[in-house]
Amino acid sequence: MTKFKEREYIGSMTISEIIDAFGGTTAVARLFGVTPPAVSNWRAAGRIPPRLHLRVIREAERRQIKIDPDSLEAA
Repeated sequence: MTKFKEREYIGSMTISEIIDAFGGTTAVARLFGVTPPAVSNWRAAGRIPPRLHLRVIREAERRQIKIDPDSLEAA
């Protein structure tokens, strides 16, 4: 199992920026097995469902996209 390294985050990406970094609404829907309207709802709500946080973090690491795990929840 992979251990996550401590990283320095400069600022924090919005949910919309995270979705765009993964290739957009349709790409994210396919990647995480949900519908595009569900991903659009994530954008509108400013959060990704907690059940997907670990998958998002792992995929971000795989793609070398630096995201702050705290940015997955709305403030």
